[in-house]
Amino acid sequence: MVACKWYFEDDVLDLEITKGKLDDLLEMFDPIATVALGDYFPFLRWLTYYGEERRLLKIHKGKDTCIQALIDAHQNTTSSILDVMLKLKESEPEFYTNDLIKGITQAMLIAGTHSTATTMESVAPHLISHPDVLQNVRDEIGNHVGNSRLISDTDLTKLPYLLCVINETLRLSPVGVLPPCESSEDCIVGGYHIPRGTQLFVNTMAVHRDPELWKEPDRFKPERFLESEEGKERFRFIVFGIGRRICPGEGMGMRVVALSLGTLIQCFDWEEATDESQGQSKTNLNRPMKRPIEIVFRPREALTKVLAQL
Repeated sequence: MVACKWYFEDDVLDLEITKGKLDDLLEMFDPIATVALGDYFPFLRWLTYYGEERRLLKIHKGKDTCIQALIDAHQNTTSSILDVMLKLKESEPEFYTNDLIKGITQAMLIAGTHSTATTMESVAPHLISHPDVLQNVRDEIGNHVGNSRLISDTDLTKLPYLLCVINETLRLSPVGVLPPCESSEDCIVGGYHIPRGTQLFVNTMAVHRDPELWKEPDRFKPERFLESEEGKERFRFIVFGIGRRICPGEGMGMRVVALSLGTLIQCFDWEEATDESQGQSKTNLNRPMKRPIEIVFRPREALTKVLAQL
């Protein structure tokens, strides 16, 4: 979407950034969500400079070089978001600066890779553990889409249960920590004095599993997000944030995950390949699984003809 290229296909070898370079670029984004000790204990920041902070500065230089190469490769094309921004730069160069374009490109790559991948990684164990839910989604897709074609973006409004499964996954396994806020005045929260100017984080997990807000909060129950159920009430489900600072990529992210997950459910039978215990990773704001579940996908006989045409 950013570059409008499949980097692993033979017909795009003219692009300077190869698959290997793209992998390096995506790897650079991983430490961005790493927690640095100096962020929480400023008096220790001088120690972290020679560790995490120094590494991040080095990564930033390499990341900037990669994104600039991506921009240079799209100077004469018009098929992606990056191309559109470069076109706008011609008419409004004072606004669409190189730094702005690189910043937007970086934000889209970060938001479109880690959060989407982590959500897909999180939903798999829930569906494997609840085969009835998996079958309900497959039945919904079969009833509204059939087996003669793959689901498309226009089908999503007819697949409410699929979206409920994604929402319930995000409720139980939020993809990351919301951006910090800052207290504008002194206040008391839970008996603690919070001085003005204090950096604050919302505990998304605590809100999403609060028994005063949710019935059976620890149970995987997608139907709670149907219109008549509890999950539709705002300020309970805050995985994308709330108010003016809500994530601008919510709509796009939900559609990408819904299409990806829906296609996998429609086309394949799922079977767990390992029973090793799962768990969250080392400290990382994206919360990827420590030991990702392994799933065997077997093509469904009903979709054989459709898959053969891809």
